[in-house]
Amino acid sequence: MASAASAGPPGGPPPPPGSLIRTPSDPSQVTPTASTLFSLVRRATTAEGGAEYYIVRLTAHGNAALRELCRTPEQREVWSWPSYEFLVKMKKDRTPVISADQIRSARPSYVNGLLIASRGVRFPGICHRSRQGHPFGKSVVRLPGTWEGCCANCKWKEQTAQCNVRNSNEPRYIPQASAPLPPPSRVEELTDSDEANDDNGASGDGGGAGAGGTATAV
Repeated sequence: MASAASAGPPGGPPPPPGSLIRTPSDPSQVTPTASTLFSLVRRATTAEGGAEYYIVRLTAHGNAALRELCRTPEQREVWSWPSYEFLVKMKKDRTPVISADQIRSARPSYVNGLLIASRGVRFPGICHRSRQGHPFGKSVVRLPGTWEGCCANCKWKEQTAQCNVRNSNEPRYIPQASAPLPPPSRVEELTDSDEANDDNGASGDGGGAGAGGTATAV
């Protein structure tokens, strides 16, 4: 398990107390010619009821498409924050449960949930709502002071009121904004990720090759 450490970039504000290390990712450098939302890094150790999870990164196209779907100033601010690797549940055909059609729908809970998963701070513990087959695994990833501090899983399903780790009274954590605006990206051209395979450095114990860190440091 990762120890408490900075969740933000060097020179940024102190991390929230109790936050855990996350592996940073620069979406602008992730498969810039692909039209998929995610790039699969490796299979994770996390499994719930036999479910399979992969550590993923937003691709350059997927991250730019996400920016186009940010309608509010708060969404656009969060989008500009540093991006990290995160967990996504896989379907039986080994494709992500989060589809391009869902993202293209621009449903606010989908946009906000994905923003929290990719920009949020990881904390120890489990949200009991998040243990019920939600897309981002059992890890608690949240943005203190934003969207009531709801975790990514509960926000995705717009179950903020039921999230047992939310805290609407905590100070807002604002990391150093680091992302420039991406080039235009046509949201309608976004496609689903390819089927997962073991040629991308995935391994059953999460220890395969891939950009820094282990499966437990997402």
